[in-house]
Amino acid sequence: MPREALSASIAALPRETKMNGAYTRTAVRMDGALIVYAWLDASFAKPADSPPDQHPFDQVVQVISGRLRMVVGDVEHALAPGDVLYIPADVPHDGGPIDGPAHFMEIFAPVREDYGHLAAHQAPGDSAGARA
Repeated sequence: MPREALSASIAALPRETKMNGAYTRTAVRMDGALIVYAWLDASFAKPADSPPDQHPFDQVVQVISGRLRMVVGDVEHALAPGDVLYIPADVPHDGGPIDGPAHFMEIFAPVREDYGHLAAHQAPGDSAGARA
């Protein structure tokens, strides 16, 4: 768990790239939550046979730029910059960009250990992306 303050530019933090570059993300870890910063380009599309996401973590999505279409359970939400969406633990959900790229923040609580690699830059002694 982090025990040091982190001051960094989100744009400078190491990123994971997926889906042929259509999805990139990085994260900042706290003791009780994980914040993921994600970027979807206009070409992002989940495979048609891909099931909705479902996990035992509460999740909050806040759109920073662009627009997102999110389906939570059976309800569709169109999100614009500044909009926030709470997704309770264990509820199926899915989504993607609307008409172009999107940048958004996701908060997971408790910490998603399976996403821990996204915040590896916070390891003690690792200053990647950190500001003095």
